[in-house]
Amino acid sequence: MLYPFFTWGILYFIGYRVIDIILKSLGFEQGLSISYNYKDLFWQLIFGSDRYLCPQLWYQFDLIVITIVMWIVYRFFGKYSQHIVFTLSIVALWLQYSGLNYSLFGKYEYEVRYSTGRVMEVIPLAYIGLAFVHYGIADKLKQYRYYCFIMCILGMLITAYGGLFTTPLEGFGYGGTFIIVYAVLAFMLFYLFPFEKLPVMLKTVLRFLSTYSFGVFCLHFGVGYCWNNVLCSVFGWSANTYGECIWIYIICICVSWLISLIPTKYAKQLVE
Repeated sequence: MLYPFFTWGILYFIGYRVIDIILKSLGFEQGLSISYNYKDLFWQLIFGSDRYLCPQLWYQFDLIVITIVMWIVYRFFGKYSQHIVFTLSIVALWLQYSGLNYSLFGKYEYEVRYSTGRVMEVIPLAYIGLAFVHYGIADKLKQYRYYCFIMCILGMLITAYGGLFTTPLEGFGYGGTFIIVYAVLAFMLFYLFPFEKLPVMLKTVLRFLSTYSFGVFCLHFGVGYCWNNVLCSVFGWSANTYGECIWIYIICICVSWLISLIPTKYAKQLVE
């Protein structure tokens, strides 16, 4: 997790500078029209969320923090570990909904508050994932696959349109318990889906796309920024369209695949 976290931050910094120089040499006076400096690189490498480089890596930062916390808990608290993680999840939810989390981190500038504040969002999801493994919940549900599959779909529809959940007034783009419940149901839905019955060709395509999902996650912000600020300006295209999203995904998949062809494990770690 550390290697792609730091490497992508540096690659974005260098890449933007190179593209900016190329654009200016071609006659585009404003270049990428992006304002960044070494301070932005510093924030990116520390918190993974500089607004001008690749802010989507806040999630990678949170994964690193959660992994460290989980290692400490399971390393030093033995049989009490699961109970401690459960307690941490309850405390995280309370901090988020009480507004205390925002009052603690909301006063800092974006680069600090976004990643640190959203740690509280990830802890409950981490516990649920651990509980699924620890208690073998997912495998037990497979015994009633098709009933659970239908219940997951109904649950997702009710969660999305039933108006049962509220969102905190102040937060960090946090979706409240809606996101937690919906994410768990979505995970169960895909886990229970009978992929083994799909045609071989379709499974091959899905395996290829899923292999580079991390690469798409890391690349999409930069590709989207260049698309909106270079291609749309040059060709007069409309920005932020659905078609643009599709092309960004295709470009990110292709670039991720090309990076994976570099004969070193470090290249693959950037996209797989």
